[in-house]
Amino acid sequence: MILPGETLLSWNAHHYRGGFIIAAKNSRVTLINYLLLDDYLKGVVPREVMADWPLAVLKAQAIAARTFAIASLKRHAADGFDLCPSDHCQVYGGADAEKPNSDLAVTATSGEVMTYRGRIISALYHSSSGGFTLDAADVWNQGAPYLKPVLDWDQNSPYNQWTKSLQWEDLQGLTARSYPALGTLRQILPLAYGPNGVLLKISLRGDLAESTINGEQFRSLAGLPSAKVQIAMVYGPEPL
Repeated sequence: MILPGETLLSWNAHHYRGGFIIAAKNSRVTLINYLLLDDYLKGVVPREVMADWPLAVLKAQAIAARTFAIASLKRHAADGFDLCPSDHCQVYGGADAEKPNSDLAVTATSGEVMTYRGRIISALYHSSSGGFTLDAADVWNQGAPYLKPVLDWDQNSPYNQWTKSLQWEDLQGLTARSYPALGTLRQILPLAYGPNGVLLKISLRGDLAESTINGEQFRSLAGLPSAKVQIAMVYGPEPL
């Protein structure tokens, strides 16, 4: 264990508040940064949003990030720590990421979290919804009364209205890697849409098998900004 000192600790040319724990497991060494929650958030907020955005936005992000962190403690318990520094948890940049405005937002909201019926919520957030959020039950098969689909009014996002084209051969390659039991993909068939136009279920039919996946799985497979999508097949001219 390396205890906090009068100056920031550094590793790999980056600086961090708090202290370090060096943990060894299965021939692997992990450097763990332990610190106060608000010090952690000072390294998160400016990595998740722009630090020059309005202070009200930064405060909202600070509350969301604090809530998410508390709800996600022990997410990496098997690895010996609570949260990772990537977007699997929250992007954390240490003390080098800190900015005056985002620091102010963290300090001004210290202790504030979001709750539902007295319990801390799972405060999930994202950079863009693709125009419409999804019901949590349609993404993770486990719903929450506060995670329901809503229209995203961020009209400035380039992902609110979008088009993406995929060659059939590329889609076949993607399904071959993710769903090899299908064999060669022959057909995709949307099966169900939500009332908001979000794809809920789609059938992937191959020459060996057929699989039904949810819209979020297809979104991830095809690299789409959102599962709020209409699928159109465009056929080229017949070869000579």
